[in-house]
Amino acid sequence: MSQTSFDKTIEAINKGNCSVGKISVFFGTPNKIRYSRSIGELPFDRFFHINRGSFSLINKSGTKISAGAGNIIYLPADVEYESYWEKPEEGEYILFGFTLLNDIGQRISFSNEAILILKDKNAGLNNSFSDAYKKYTEYGLYANIELQSDFFHILYTILRLREKNSLKHGDSSKEIYKAMLYLNNNYTSDITSEKLASMCNLSPTTFRVLFKKYNNASPIKYKNHLRMNHAKEMLSSGLYTVSEVSEIVNCYDLAHFSKLYKNEFGVNPSQDIPKSVEKYK
Repeated sequence: MSQTSFDKTIEAINKGNCSVGKISVFFGTPNKIRYSRSIGELPFDRFFHINRGSFSLINKSGTKISAGAGNIIYLPADVEYESYWEKPEEGEYILFGFTLLNDIGQRISFSNEAILILKDKNAGLNNSFSDAYKKYTEYGLYANIELQSDFFHILYTILRLREKNSLKHGDSSKEIYKAMLYLNNNYTSDITSEKLASMCNLSPTTFRVLFKKYNNASPIKYKNHLRMNHAKEMLSSGLYTVSEVSEIVNCYDLAHFSKLYKNEFGVNPSQDIPKSVEKYK
């Protein structure tokens, strides 16, 4: 399966191959029912957080988005769409504008059209957007430094909530989503399959069968996959030795760590440390 624009941009962010340009934050209430945006009208991408009201958007392709309080719509720059509020007098929103640039200074985006990036019924990010607006209006010269941190916090929270919603509502994974969520956030822990099964109110045998059916791997292999991917990221940074990374991912037996790593990537851990850094160390 080919990567989507969303996946490629997240991968670039995780690898440190992009930067965040100037950020702006705007608080507003709609002054009319219907809006139209044209290509080139706005120079930056936006996270459009709905505080109150019911909002709808129609992309040029014809796809429609309907959103309410707590929902976040991603609006890329240079796209055409029409939008409207059901009752403008009840609407309220915060726009978090930003530009993402790759390592050669080209703009990258999460999508080539507007998308509903998060349905957050509990409005968990309300405070984050409100705090960002306060910083933008009060911090002056150094606001952009603080807001870059806020951008990544908001993006991190969006990704985690999307993951949680996907696991919870996916037909094939809903029975084991609590265990999946736990492992994705705690893959260095020593939790057993029995405890994971208990989280899901399943017998250990049924849990293992369902887990392998959904992930094509046992819980232990899945956890090791996450650990080794994190290990690879740290080794590739050139900031850690093999033994340091082994301890960080809670694999204190260096020989066992090297075996797991080679099984996952086909090379020894030391081979993924940049050569210039390896000589220095």
